[in-house]
Amino acid sequence: MSWDPELQVSVRAPDGRPFQGRCVDLESTLHEILASVEFPADQAPSLPMGTRNELEFRGGGLDIPLRAEARAVLRTDDAALRCYCFRGRITRSTLLKLKDRRGSARIRPPASQPVRVKVLDLGEDSPEVLLHDMSTTGVSILVEIELEKHLCTRLRLRLAVRLPGEEKHIEMNTTVRQRRVVGPAVLYGLEIDGQIPDFMRAQDRFLMYVNTLRSHQRESR
Repeated sequence: MSWDPELQVSVRAPDGRPFQGRCVDLESTLHEILASVEFPADQAPSLPMGTRNELEFRGGGLDIPLRAEARAVLRTDDAALRCYCFRGRITRSTLLKLKDRRGSARIRPPASQPVRVKVLDLGEDSPEVLLHDMSTTGVSILVEIELEKHLCTRLRLRLAVRLPGEEKHIEMNTTVRQRRVVGPAVLYGLEIDGQIPDFMRAQDRFLMYVNTLRSHQRESR
């Protein structure tokens, strides 16, 4: 689900003061959302990590404001902006309204720092593929036609993702949502199962990397 420059988010600080931010990413899985909201650094709230906050979404094609309770799970700061990633559960009706705004929200790693991915459970030699793009709740990978022959019957894939500059892989279970031919390869669109314990322990590293990429792309525009 893509961010919309007109989608505004209101949140209250612990002292009750309201703050207005801009939603730069909004992802959903089942009844859960991950919302990344940025604020000007000099007009940003200071929210304790893990505390529950009420978010109110306005604009961005919504007919009426939508509310959701969510916890702050990640915070990044730079000279100009402060960004929070909120995780929360929402009602089915709210989820459907947000999904009506669906688009592309994927971020592509720079070619100079490719993200390597191993496809597990295929025998002793786990084949390595390139990560094509990513978001806070999904990734896509490019698979050679020969490997596709071994994956075509699978609805789920277990991956080991190695982020640039890191020694340790992030293991994740994924559900295959889309397959399509792209040149000489097949592009797999995958949804991450965020409830797997190994991934939940490494999730901060993954979210930090996605948000860092997004910040760098905005700065280069």
